[in-house]
Formats: sequence, C-alpha cells, structure tokens
Amino acid sequence: MPRNKLQHREECLRLAAEAVAKSRILNKDGTASIAISSGEPDFDDICELVRVCFDFQSDVPKPARNQVVSASLFELAREPNADDITPERLLDLIAKKEKAYRRQRKTPFFLHTQVSVDTSTHLPRRLKWENATIAFYRHAPRRAPTEEDYGRQLRGLGIHKRHDRWYYVNVFVKARDEYEAAEIAFRALNLLRAAWNLQENLPVYSTWSSPTPKPVNSIRLGPFQTVHRTTGKCEIRSFWYQQPFVSGDYPGPGWKVTPERLAEVRSTEQWIRRRLRKSSYRQFIEGNLINYVCAMDDVDPTRVFPQLWTVAESLTGCGRDGHTNYDKLVRRAANAFSRPHCKELILTHLRTARNQMVHELCVNIEDTSMFQLMRSVHGLLQFHLRSCVFFRTLDEVFEYLDLPRDPATLRRSVQLHRAALKSIAGRTAVGKTKATR
Repeated sequence: MPRNKLQHREECLRLAAEAVAKSRILNKDGTASIAISSGEPDFDDICELVRVCFDFQSDVPKPARNQVVSASLFELAREPNADDITPERLLDLIAKKEKAYRRQRKTPFFLHTQVSVDTSTHLPRRLKWENATIAFYRHAPRRAPTEEDYGRQLRGLGIHKRHDRWYYVNVFVKARDEYEAAEIAFRALNLLRAAWNLQENLPVYSTWSSPTPKPVNSIRLGPFQTVHRTTGKCEIRSFWYQQPFVSGDYPGPGWKVTPERLAEVRSTEQWIRRRLRKSSYRQFIEGNLINYVCAMDDVDPTRVFPQLWTVAESLTGCGRDGHTNYDKLVRRAANAFSRPHCKELILTHLRTARNQMVHELCVNIEDTSMFQLMRSVHGLLQFHLRSCVFFRTLDEVFEYLDLPRDPATLRRSVQLHRAALKSIAGRTAVGKTKATR
C-alpha cells in the first residue's frame, strides 16, 4: 500500500477509536451506547471511513460490511479499560466478525423480477452465468410474490409492478443472506444484459422517442426486484427498484426481435463468455460491462455522460487510486482505435464537455456528445474483449496503449529491445563458459 494511503488509513482508524473512547456510554446491563455530539464526526461517517479502510474479502457484500463495522464499533465501546480502545483492537474485531460472517452456511435464494423482452421472443428456458441460474418465464412463475403481496408492500410508492408482455425472471443462487443473494443475482443478470445490449447498441448513433424519452438499452430490468428463499412463503422482506422514467409510462414496450437476430445476440454473448473465461483480469472487464449497461439504462444524457466517462477512465487505467490524468486518458483511448488521430480530436472535445459539466455546472449536454462517448466506450470494451487473451496483466494493457503511434519509432524500439536481448544472451553464454572451465 502506498505511504500516503497507509497514513490516511491509520489516521481514519485512530479517529474512529478516539471517537468511540470519547463518546461511549457503558450501561448497567453490559451494553454500550455511542453518543456522538454534533461537534464530532457523525457515527455514519465513522462507519464509512472504517469500512473503506478495512480490506474486506470480495465475497462480503456492502450491507454485511456495514453491519460488521457497526457491530465492531459497539463491541469496542464495551471494553472495560479505555486504554484497550485502539485502532489495532478495532481491526481485530472487524477481522473476527468478517470471518464469522464468511463461515455462515450458504442456502438457496432467488431474485424475482422482469426483463424488457417481449414474450413473443423465444428466449432459452434457462441459462447459467457463473454461480447463478437464470430462468425465463412467459407467465408469472409459481415461486413468485402475488399481487396481494405487492399491494401490501408497495402501496403509495407509485411504482408499476408488472408488465404482461415482459418476460418474468428468477435468478437462483446460493448465499449467506438475502443481500449477498441480491449481489450475486444482480451481477449475473447485468452481465447477461450487458452482453445482449452491447450487441444491440453497437449500430445505434441516435435515438428519438416521444412524448417520453427512452433509454438506449433495449433489455432493461423490471421496475423492482425482490429476493426470497426457495422454500417457504414468498414474503417481501427487502426489495430493490429502478428509477421509473415517468410514473404513467414505465416500463414501456419490450424488446421484440426475430429468431435470426436473437441468434446473433446469443452468439455475441457466447463469444464474450469465452473471452472472459480466458482472461487473467476477468473481474476488471466484467465490472466495466456492468457499469456500462447500468449507465445506458438511464434516459437523461446529463446522467449517462458522466457515468460513461467513468467507464472510459477505468478502461484506460486513468481513474486508478483516485488520480486521473486526462491527457493520458485521451491518448490511451485513441490508441485503441484504428484511426487514433481522429479519435483523439473527438475525445478532446468530449473532455471539454465533461469539464464544463463538472466545473461550470453546464447541464446542457447534447445527445450527440453522449452518443460520441458511448461509441468510444464501445470501442474500448471491444478492444479489451479482443485482446484480453493476449495480455497477461492490466499493466501490460496500459503499457501497450502508451506505445508511440509512429511506425519508425516503434521499429527502432523493437531494434533496441532485440539488441538488449542479444546482449543479455551473450553475457549469459560467456558466464556459462567460464563456469564450465
């Protein structure tokens, strides 16, 4: 860990320990309260700082991390001796509670929702993506909440519940709790949507809809999602929902395609799966595919643009460690295309639009700029998917994108590298001869 990051981590943990020691109240029954005054950092702020500082395992979902940190802070507050309230003790408690969470037995869950695919389209009955099984139904499945269940939970929210012409979906997973189940299921479903939407969005240069704007993505999630155990009654204990475009218009028409077009989309999906299986940095590409598809679910260019820009930062390695070099971003992104000079001019224009949006509060992003950035992200995603089997690490990818464009300069660099290899080989041969003598 870099020194500045390590120092920041130590300061955050020390702040948390000091706040607990100063604000704790020990009760007679052995419990403890943390009463932080208005002049102190808020308890939620402390929890967030500690959560970010601790290196949780990737299979621990964010809600579980929040619970682990909160419980650890309260247990720290119950220490009889105030001298024992230290950053080291806090880290030890978090590590133990994380370990206890990960030891929990995984049980079957399923996420229930809809996807905007018209029931006249012949989707596969089931397909598997990693540790999730995605099942499609033309009619509401037996294992699903009833209209009565929805009415009790969602009354007054103004969210449309079902669309008769959309496919129903159950995503079956195994998880420790419903939050982990939702995380695994959403990941699998969004990766599938990313593969399908990427193929559909590639030829899109503009869209038009009236009177209500529609997102670019053809395959979207239903208005809300619920998670249930595979046994017992389908109670709605937690639910997730998508922002409705307009209360009276969401969800809109479903994706309707011919069998031939569906076969093309499924073929692209299978190609993406094969490339990901062979990649040494699969998680990186999958994360960007998910961020891309979620960005294109929105209808407002002023919200889509910054999300796509973040994806471009990630794909060029220019948003790592919280530091972004936009000159490097433009250069690397342009080098991923066959005509880098033309793409650099376009990306420079988009960079200016992004800066005006962020620093000058310019919210009038043109649709054309959003589509230009979308096509740039498409090119970067395709570059990573095509080349991910060649590069061994992400650092090699970004080193490749930093190479000069001039052929003469590249050829000279190759000559120098070959000369260096020949020199090293010669020295090695001489050393072996001396050793033999």
